[in-house]
Amino acid sequence: MKFFKVCSLVFLFLVIHLTVTPLFDTLVAQEGTEDTEMEMVIGHMGIMMEQHPEKAQKREQVEEELNNGTLTPKGACSRCHTPAQGAP
Repeated sequence: MKFFKVCSLVFLFLVIHLTVTPLFDTLVAQEGTEDTEMEMVIGHMGIMMEQHPEKAQKREQVEEELNNGTLTPKGACSRCHTPAQGAP
């Protein structure tokens, strides 16, 4: 009877461990993704400003909204790009 209880506890611990570990790994992997996307968008806008300086006001507005959290990186792309152009 004691052996059955020990085996049950070990099995329960193993199931919990195998369930939680992939979830934790996924959360850790996604932790810095949004910051990286935002840096990529801002970097891209910087390059485009060199080619199109007349759009500086739009860039400032988009950067402000990105920093406030009111705009997502994909939403920022849609300000200038359309899906037909192959943009996200």
